[in-house]
Amino acid sequence: MSSRNRRIARMLGVTLVGPLLAAAATALNPEARRDLELRPGVVLVFVPLKASIPELGVQCADGRGVLGSGFMFRPDGYLITNGHVARFANVADPEAKRARDNAIGECLVAATHAKFAALRREKGQPPHSRAELQQLDSLVAQYLRAGKIAIAETPTVKVCLDTRQCFNGEIKAYSGPFIDSAAGGKDVAILKIAAHDLPTVPLGNSDPVNVNDPVYVIGYPGEAMVSSMSTFVATSTDGRISAVKRLDHPDIPVLQTSAVINPGNSGGPAFDSQGRVIGIATFKNGATSAYNYLIPINVAMEFVRQVGVEPRRGAFDELWGRALDAYGEGRWGRAHRLLDAVLAMMPHQPEAERLQRQALANERAEGLWQSLTDVLGVGGIVGGALGLAAAGGCVAFLIMRLVSARTPAPVALDAQTLVRDAALEKAARVYTPTPTRASPGQSFGALYVVGGPMTGQRYSIPKAGLVLGRDPARCAVVLPDETVSSEHAWVVPMEEGVVIIDRGSANGTYLNSPDSDGVRRVILHDGDRIYLGRASTTVLAYGNR
Repeated sequence: MSSRNRRIARMLGVTLVGPLLAAAATALNPEARRDLELRPGVVLVFVPLKASIPELGVQCADGRGVLGSGFMFRPDGYLITNGHVARFANVADPEAKRARDNAIGECLVAATHAKFAALRREKGQPPHSRAELQQLDSLVAQYLRAGKIAIAETPTVKVCLDTRQCFNGEIKAYSGPFIDSAAGGKDVAILKIAAHDLPTVPLGNSDPVNVNDPVYVIGYPGEAMVSSMSTFVATSTDGRISAVKRLDHPDIPVLQTSAVINPGNSGGPAFDSQGRVIGIATFKNGATSAYNYLIPINVAMEFVRQVGVEPRRGAFDELWGRALDAYGEGRWGRAHRLLDAVLAMMPHQPEAERLQRQALANERAEGLWQSLTDVLGVGGIVGGALGLAAAGGCVAFLIMRLVSARTPAPVALDAQTLVRDAALEKAARVYTPTPTRASPGQSFGALYVVGGPMTGQRYSIPKAGLVLGRDPARCAVVLPDETVSSEHAWVVPMEEGVVIIDRGSANGTYLNSPDSDGVRRVILHDGDRIYLGRASTTVLAYGNR
């Protein structure tokens, strides 16, 4: 090795590789990454009670009802929760109706006490005696027996994402609670909401669970809601499996755990160390008890099969996982682009918004070598360092890669060069280069539809590329939108990478923002968003794996 190359090797070993490995050290520890990945699929479930006694001018206080948690197991809106969480909305079950009527009576009694106590305070009178309170209770009972109460609406299950978007839930399968119930159900409900491309959590197998296995619960306990702003912020608690027991009626296993479960957590998922649901947080022995219990997920699977669906993950989960990987590796530019695509699919997702802000700040603050980590990753840098030490003189190549990657994609300087004169301008409209050859098993990534009526669709990119447009005879990705040209754009692998080429469209092709300059031919980067015209509602995102 020449003295020059030895100097380069020493530089790479001391000046480059060491600092870059430190700079690219994971920004998320495994536990934090697991929590971030799983939280979006955990939902808040609420059945409000809206009843009043018009003649007395009293009504159930806002927020009265049943609060619980649940978890999505399919991106098309199927979720699991406890039967006792959904019970008040199960109008077909006589026992559920009796429980709902009792709850309505309790909330109207409380509202009546509150109203007449306020009237006495205004008049300077002492509080009600026990006998007077009993008279008020009897009065409410008379109104209930006479049917002189007004139900504002039929109790309905409300399912809310952490984006604060709420949906009405439909009960697809139901088994009532085993506590305070003559029927002795298994306390499971399968709900369906009218939505798509939702975040999900992976389901596991509860049969192999052993004592002392770690367990991790996410849910919405009421005690943790310290303000209105915290309503949609889930709480995570961890512990271990402390016993595997069985109930008498019904005869099902339950998992005892040291993970904290409080009212509001009911119906939430309990995960194993791999982030798979192995149980449903269900009950504890008394309000102050340290003994908490989970219904095994395999008990719930009986009702999933009854509905006739299979658990599966979706496009959001894949995109979200890749964004977390990029963030955890400290690849801020890549993370920023991927988080943009995540938020295009699910606007206002709070964890994605928070990470996006931090990734952008880190991207702006990073230096040259940290930026190189962003572009190539630690593995790419180490490989490049070894090659550089062996061959020498490749610093210019790495720097060119860096500069190219840090140039905002919508500027597309290579496209401007391509159409610099009139001859090339004309040729660009019919440009049809030969795609690169694919090595065995090589992947060119995929396009994800993250906005518009086709959201959730995924298209793998073959070596011949994908033509995007309105004409089904000529396009592999058909977009039924009048603002999209018949043959609008072509996404195709080339020697320099996967590129998008405008096919002479009427309304232009735009990258990462419809307000950017239109592109003719530009290399795509992981997480880039594609707009076919400024008016089209369809948005696609490119993923390089």
